[in-house]
Amino acid sequence: MENALDTSSPHCKEDIRRAAQKLFEEKGIAKATVREIAREAGYTTGAVYFHYKNKEAIYQDIISQSLETLSLNILKASEPPKDPVSALISAYITFYRFFEDRPYELNAVLTFSRSSDPATGNSFREISSFFQTCYIRLGIPRRLAEEEATVILGDLFGLLSCTNNRQFEALGQEGEQVLTLHLQRLRSRLLELKSQN
Repeated sequence: MENALDTSSPHCKEDIRRAAQKLFEEKGIAKATVREIAREAGYTTGAVYFHYKNKEAIYQDIISQSLETLSLNILKASEPPKDPVSALISAYITFYRFFEDRPYELNAVLTFSRSSDPATGNSFREISSFFQTCYIRLGIPRRLAEEEATVILGDLFGLLSCTNNRQFEALGQEGEQVLTLHLQRLRSRLLELKSQN
């Protein structure tokens, strides 16, 4: 283990996080051990505990990093400032594409209690806030904007879960077809809301 004693290495924490994610994906968080994570990362268990209290803390960190990256991707997809309808559609697609290739991270976000980690809760609220702001820019009252943002997030999580679990295929559909239908309906709903305000 060449890295065994170098806990101060700038890459140590990232190596541990990557190793843990790999093992969590393969074995699940319950079956993965700190010892296995350390071995996979090329460090001692002491190095893991130097950076993390326990494996649950690593799990929280993985989720926080994922949501932070997603939040940045959503903001990038909406630049330069677009009209609210285009911004919402871009954000929806970005959210979908982000988790489409990361089923483990989607599952982690869906099963993790955000109340346990303020950073995770903040990242999730930032994403929701982005959607809410787009609705408010359409002239929709704040309370309705909050409800619409919640519906969009529920819609996305449901769509992604069914896509990743191949449930649409059992119905003779593909996730991409259902995504297209969702986007058409979302665009219609947004334009309807825009015309009412």
